[in-house]
Amino acid sequence: MSTTSVHAEGVVVPQQCQSGPKYPEVEDLVGAIFNERFKIGQFIYEEYHFLTFSVDSVLTPEIQHRSSGDQNQYNFQARVYNFNNLPPKVKAYRSRNLKRIAKRTIVTENWRNWVVVIFRCGSVEKSLGRKSAELSVTQAQTTTQAQKEPQTPSRQRTETRIAPKSKSTYKRESDRLRQRDRRRAKRRRHHETGDVYTEPDIDRHVYTEIYKANKAIHTRKADLDQATLRALENMYLNSNPRPVILELLPHFSQQAMIEYLQARRSEAQRSEIHFENDYEKSEYIEIKERELVEIRRLNKKVTSLKQETNDKLDRLREQQRLYRKITKTWRPLENAIEQQCQWYVVLLAAEMQLPAIAEEGKKHINILKKETQQFFQMRDERRKSNYRQWIRHIMPGSQTYTWLHSRI
Repeated sequence: MSTTSVHAEGVVVPQQCQSGPKYPEVEDLVGAIFNERFKIGQFIYEEYHFLTFSVDSVLTPEIQHRSSGDQNQYNFQARVYNFNNLPPKVKAYRSRNLKRIAKRTIVTENWRNWVVVIFRCGSVEKSLGRKSAELSVTQAQTTTQAQKEPQTPSRQRTETRIAPKSKSTYKRESDRLRQRDRRRAKRRRHHETGDVYTEPDIDRHVYTEIYKANKAIHTRKADLDQATLRALENMYLNSNPRPVILELLPHFSQQAMIEYLQARRSEAQRSEIHFENDYEKSEYIEIKERELVEIRRLNKKVTSLKQETNDKLDRLREQQRLYRKITKTWRPLENAIEQQCQWYVVLLAAEMQLPAIAEEGKKHINILKKETQQFFQMRDERRKSNYRQWIRHIMPGSQTYTWLHSRI
């Protein structure tokens, strides 16, 4: 919207508009009229990314007639942004700030290398009329109740508030991983290029198919961090019955994986975990819940990756049948198929093991949770039993007696 801003005649910049010596030129903004409807008022406050001013409506006869029948009049404010000589990150943050209030924005205009945004910030009726009416009704009810109630000096009134339900460890970890995957996919899309393999001696279409297949592997592996890739490869190597395959792992990884598999296969190993108290057990439950979230999300990814890899293999094999073996055109296709097959075998091994690991982890967590709940129940019952014995030694009528009696 291209509009012009003018100053109302006779407007003096008030003393309240002190945006600081850092921005002396913004003081002239007070009294400026935008879109022939809004006049910038006093300076309200300053934040790191913008300055905030009040906004008054200029009541022309047409606007006054229109607003007289409108029951929902709104309050307006103006934000002033500076985008000059700023780092890219600061500019991006301020641009996002503008997008957040885009649905409530009425006027956006450049003013002396500043960006002035006038936006709607609430209904006048809601902010003034309803609040004042509700406040007066509440005060009247409070006064009436105070007159009816007997005046006791020891009587105290307390307000109860329902605390928001805190997220569980499983929910927090799930949200964190989901956000991480979204950001990782966004970065990958940003850095993707449109390069393709080219070779003058071989059909371009064939190399395009090979490039797409290899890029599919690379792209999908980019969804998984290095630790997850190592876990998938470890599961594949351990699922292979040949001992020589297991020896390909580094010594520390091989030892850690062997201990983990032994602990999984033996129920007696779990009894070797000793907890000093149930608080340590609760901390261990949180760690296992984090692992359970990661395993379930990885299992979903592996299923989709396996299906996509299978589709790629089918297309490459169909393309390979069109050419004779051991030719320049056939060999690159064979190499691409081998890479896809190797990745497919890794995913297949993970798909066979991950559901069982997740189910075992869930059962283990449920057992520990039941034990922890029993501990807290027994602790509460024990405490109440102690209170019943101790209260006999407390003087009745004292505040300590009342406090102890309320907890029995």
